[in-house]
Parts: sequence; structure tokens; C-alpha cells
Amino acid sequence: MKAKEYLKEASISLSNGLPVCSIILTAKAIEISLRDIFDIPELHRAGLIDLLYFAKDNNVHVPDWDFIQRLRTIRNMCLHGDYVPTIEQARNFLDNAKLLVEKIGEIEVSSSLKRKAYEKFRVDPKYKYKKLRLSDIYLFLGTMFFMVGLNLILLIFLLSHEFSSIFYILFSMYLVFTGGILIVTSFETKKRFHLI
Repeated sequence: MKAKEYLKEASISLSNGLPVCSIILTAKAIEISLRDIFDIPELHRAGLIDLLYFAKDNNVHVPDWDFIQRLRTIRNMCLHGDYVPTIEQARNFLDNAKLLVEKIGEIEVSSSLKRKAYEKFRVDPKYKYKKLRLSDIYLFLGTMFFMVGLNLILLIFLLSHEFSSIFYILFSMYLVFTGGILIVTSFETKKRFHLI
């Protein structure tokens, strides 16, 4: 979808009394307009803040920087918090974003900068494979630590006269805890990257 289509959807959401949806779509419209000037496909990893700083770092003037930052803050509060903007607030953001998308569309970017943006934000084809390998390493280490810790605890109880030191008890508990954390991290990594 193009930026103007997102703005149209944001307007429809606003007229249906959905200011949160309108804010999210409005922010997405600005992100898409920034993607368009740098020719960055949708599948590439580039968020609104990434695009803003890329433009700033490469001397591309993006108008209304403060407005975009305020919109981004409100969008994040809507997405990650329980914030619900007023209809009027959402309408103001939408009206300003319509003008801003037009201004951003007029920005000229050289082909070399577009190539640089493409390279910076492209997704490594082996990205998921690398994350899968990392989570497998976490799982292996976690299982090993967990089992060694449990075996030490068993040895402490079976051979209590030889392993009565508090060091062995604390070390075995540390291994069990660390192993558990690594196992959970492995599954969380796989879930986060849709590998399971």
C-alpha cells in the first residue's frame, strides 16, 4: 500500500471513531513515504525512527521532524500502552500528516543514496537461520548447565559428607538457574522469530 492509501484508511478509521487505529495508520503512512523516497521495499527492515536518522545522517532534510517524533511517541503509547488519543488529537495528526506526506514526496534523493539505503536496510537472507542456530546453542548450553546443576544437587544429598560446602550448593543452584534461563531464552528466541 502507498502512503496516501494509509492516510485514506486512517481517515476512515477516524470517521468510524477509532482514533488509535487512525494514529497507527498515520504513522505508517509517514514511514511508507520515507521508504518511497529511498526506494526501500516493504520487506526490508526499516522502521520510522531508522529512516529518520538515516535521512539525517545523510543530510536529507525531512520536514517537521518534531511533529514526526510526537506522532511516533503517541503511536508507541497507543501500541504499547493503554493510551487512547482524542478524536481531535488524531484528526490534527492526520491533517498534518497529509501535508507532510506531500512535502516528503518532493524530496529528491540521489541514486547512490538509494543504493546505500537499500544495502543498509536489506534483510540478510540467512538472518532466521542465524537466529535458529543461536537459539539451538542456548538450548544446548541451558540443558547442559541445568543437568550438571541437578547432578551436583543429587551428589550433595547422596554424599553429603564430601560436598557439604556452601560453595557446592550455591554453584549447583546457579547452574540450574542459568540453565533454566538459557532454555527459556532459546524458546523465546524461536517464538519471537516465528521459528516454532
